[in-house]
Amino acid sequence: MLRAFVIALGGLCSAGSPCCGGTDIQQTHGIATVPFDAAVDGSIDRSACARACEVFQAQKGAYEGTYSCVAADAGVATADAGAGDGAAGDGGISVVCVFESNTCSQAAGRRPAGFREIAVRASTALGAHLSAMAVLEAASVAAFVALARDLEAHGAPRRLVRAARAAARDELRHAATMTRLAEEHGAVVPALLASAPAPRTLFELARDNAVEGCVGETFAALLATHEAAHAEPAELRPVLAAIARDETEHAVLAHEIHAWARTRLPARSFRHVRAAGLRARRALPTHTAPYALTDAVTRRELARALDAELPL
Repeated sequence: MLRAFVIALGGLCSAGSPCCGGTDIQQTHGIATVPFDAAVDGSIDRSACARACEVFQAQKGAYEGTYSCVAADAGVATADAGAGDGAAGDGGISVVCVFESNTCSQAAGRRPAGFREIAVRASTALGAHLSAMAVLEAASVAAFVALARDLEAHGAPRRLVRAARAAARDELRHAATMTRLAEEHGAVVPALLASAPAPRTLFELARDNAVEGCVGETFAALLATHEAAHAEPAELRPVLAAIARDETEHAVLAHEIHAWARTRLPARSFRHVRAAGLRARRALPTHTAPYALTDAVTRRELARALDAELPL
């Protein structure tokens, strides 16, 4: 039933980003020149920086954000960014223009306890988006490893433990694939340094599974299924189709764990688990970044369908 739900809804919606989390994005746009008097106590005056970096406005697309300037000899990598009309000369100080903004990442999916989104650096908006996705795929590896450990500790059926371990391997493969694509599009994917989450009580396991699995994984599966048909550039579609199949199986696993936990927890405790899942479902983010793989209208349609149609 869940597989059919994901396939049907993912295929019916219109076109082109995963849900947003607030990942900081830094895009290195190129070299510009600021007046000598713009350097004060070793830093560059922000208004002078903004004026000098205006030549790169087209590169930032529709992102809202600000520029910061770093002296060009400060060891900041410029990726593939070229020099603008105000590039280095004898009339000032050469600076690297770094555009900083908040963008959307694929907050859908299973994240480990304590996960915090981290800054990504890229020379293109698509690269930044793919880099954020790679980080979240890597975070999901730790989440599934911890899930398998906790399921085993609480006496869950062996098939659920095995499925959680298989899902960790899936996410490891996804992270490697998205890292490769991000690097091809001008991104440097940051290393994710995460310690193993602490063992959870059965209630904590069930609550986190309702939020990160029944909601997060199901929404991720819907998004990936839609993007497999509509994403631009089209070269991403086969990759997303493979991810969509895996994410759908991960969502099925989450609902199977949910059903198992219901038989193990007192009714009052399970009501709290269900309430946490419902809150997460109704709070699914629906804003979007200008370069993303599913537009905000489509994501709202998917989020509403998930809230209205999927039992929890």
